Amino acid sequence: MRGAASALLWAPLAGLWACSEYQVKKGEDRSPVAPPGAEDPDDFGAAPDWNDCPTGYLGHYYNLPSDHPDLEPGDGAESALIDPNLVDWWDEERLSFERFDPSLDQGGGWWPVDDGLAGDPDYFSARWTAWIRVNEAQPVELLVGATTDIFVFVDDELLFAETGREGFEPHVVALDLPTGQLPLEFRFAQRMADSALRARFLSDHVAVCYPDFSD
Repeated sequence: MRGAASALLWAPLAGLWACSEYQVKKGEDRSPVAPPGAEDPDDFGAAPDWNDCPTGYLGHYYNLPSDHPDLEPGDGAESALIDPNLVDWWDEERLSFERFDPSLDQGGGWWPVDDGLAGDPDYFSARWTAWIRVNEAQPVELLVGATTDIFVFVDDELLFAETGREGFEPHVVALDLPTGQLPLEFRFAQRMADSALRARFLSDHVAVCYPDFSD
């Protein structure tokens, strides 16, 4: 896990996104690529060959125990911003499985983790890694909606966060990204209410590809 973020991190987040009208673009169908084995410690791999790379993400899925103290929080705690670097939702000891995900547009009623444990499939988390290439120096539009928590990192910097959301209301946010190729990471946690996720880049001047693990 990355080091703990400063409490000052959250202050500038409010200016990093803006809502607008949106439409969902249908991505190209690509053949799945097998995820790397345990011998590959770096989930970002290397930057892909952009002329021949599958659109998609390396997904890690984690099972959260039903007695975890962060689940179903009360007394208004569900609306508080959470520092994703200070919780254990994506610890390797909680890993259930990993897979190739061609998109993060899962919709509602989404329950991918069921290991037969107490509380399954209600509580789980996920983490996806990929590479993003930005071709023009203008804001990047992202359609995003999730219950309960979602965090977006680009080049190890947290650019967007929504926590404690019970309603599934996809909306468009604008991210200011530099041109070039950068590592991309989404983190998600389902810890109350119905499970739902939608995350898709809308801008024509960006591309997302699965990491290169060929070496």
